[in-house]
Amino acid sequence: MNLTLTAAGRRCPVSDLLTIRPDHDVAGLLRLVHHTPNTGPDPVLTVLLRLTDWRTAIDAQTRALLAYARTVPNRPYRLTELAQATGMSFSGVRTAYGDHELATVATAIDL
Repeated sequence: MNLTLTAAGRRCPVSDLLTIRPDHDVAGLLRLVHHTPNTGPDPVLTVLLRLTDWRTAIDAQTRALLAYARTVPNRPYRLTELAQATGMSFSGVRTAYGDHELATVATAIDL
């Protein structure tokens, strides 16, 4: 069965849950979950796991970029600038990255 969600009340396959993107609108996401049949993996848990994976990846990218911004550029980035850009406190920025992120930066840009 390869149904797609085209209008309210239609069913969609669980595989459609794998097509969601971080920029998916909330209403569309909720409709997609609601109209996914309960014949396979739980649609709510599937989407939550996917969103968690994205958040984990984005957090790792943020930490690496903060390490870069604080250690590499000719332009010194102030903690307050980076805090404002990330929605973190300046002390949160200062402690957001460690040796792993610094090594990632060094490897990525051949330091």
